[in-house]
Amino acid sequence: MEHTMDDATEDARELNEARMHVRRIDASHDMDVAQRIWREIGWNEPDDTRQEQSLATFLGGADAWVAELRGQPECIVATMPGTFMHLSQEIRMRAVMAVTTSHVARRLGLATRLTAHALSHSAGDGELASFLGMFDQGFYNRLGYGSGAYERRISFDPATLVVEGRPRIPHRLSSQQAVQMHQNRLRRTRGHGACNIVPEAVTSGWTKFSKDGFGLGYYDDGGRLTHHLWGVARGENGPYRIDWLAYETTGQLLELLRLIKNLGDQVHSVSLHEPAWLHMQDLLDQPFRNSSLTEGGRMEYRWDSFAGWQLRILDIEKIMAVTSIPVKETISFNLRLTDPIARYVGEDDGSWSGTAGDYIITLGEESHARVGYDESLPSMQASVNAFSRLWFGAASPCSLSVADEMEAPVDLLEKLTREVRIPKPSLDWLF
Repeated sequence: MEHTMDDATEDARELNEARMHVRRIDASHDMDVAQRIWREIGWNEPDDTRQEQSLATFLGGADAWVAELRGQPECIVATMPGTFMHLSQEIRMRAVMAVTTSHVARRLGLATRLTAHALSHSAGDGELASFLGMFDQGFYNRLGYGSGAYERRISFDPATLVVEGRPRIPHRLSSQQAVQMHQNRLRRTRGHGACNIVPEAVTSGWTKFSKDGFGLGYYDDGGRLTHHLWGVARGENGPYRIDWLAYETTGQLLELLRLIKNLGDQVHSVSLHEPAWLHMQDLLDQPFRNSSLTEGGRMEYRWDSFAGWQLRILDIEKIMAVTSIPVKETISFNLRLTDPIARYVGEDDGSWSGTAGDYIITLGEESHARVGYDESLPSMQASVNAFSRLWFGAASPCSLSVADEMEAPVDLLEKLTREVRIPKPSLDWLF
């Protein structure tokens, strides 16, 4: 459902009456409140010391904002700096890692306003784009986010992996090796769309969260962790969940897959996100038969495809200046861009109020966007949500003209579809 200006006005009125105050988090005073909010929304269990430590580590490394109502923190938005790959270019971004609102502050627009505030400061700090994991599609669209590409999560019997050879004996990893794991994640092989989150606290906090978490990995002769996996074990026979694989070569990936296969003498089900360039079905024995045999069971053999993340551009001119797209000839067009975030940012949020405006866009080996209008060029109208998806390759131009806020002449849409060949992006990092 579209969020209207009347909705935004009503949100603002209620927040003003409640005397909302926004500030940066103070870890020394706000941690107890953060723990309460995390428990209220069901992200942490009561009296779970491990999860409390995980949250303290995570927030200690995040750039977090607090919204107070009646002098009490009731909403927290935590972001972290990072980079992502656009084809061969590495670009600065800010990831929204957590948006949490207490029970008493629901449906006041608090999360929307505070996230917009955080984005404004991210843009002011020079970040060019923002990513987040969504709880459902629609809520963050009001802040200019558009849905990413489909990712596949696969659940299978590890014994059915078709990978030859035996892995070497791995090293056991725990939260004590979190720094080494984080550095390995930052060095891992990356393709189009893959993100890196810079602060070590994101890996350290994650590995502390679950008492059932486990890691297995390999070191080189110099003591550097070269490839590893991290996951969560459930019960004697599973299902196990692999949260990430980090590797620098295809040979290392194959060794991790052999390691997962070795679990199959006891574990009956493992789930993982399919590596971006790999067709896991090619490495599974009789996938359709096993899917039929296990359908509806706790150890079900299955594939799930969904878009669980979103992105938005924060600065059109700067991000286009670092964009390089291999095309036969450059493509230029006028772009009238709208940005819904403008209704949620004010003077207290900084000087940035979104990306709306009229631009002349050029796509090619050297791309750029400049403010203006050229009568000789075809024209496109789009929200920043839709244009971000187009630029990232998350959806095709023709699809966006049907299912999102994008209008352009058919000739331009078909030319963009035909000439601008951007592979499907995969973040390869859970938010």
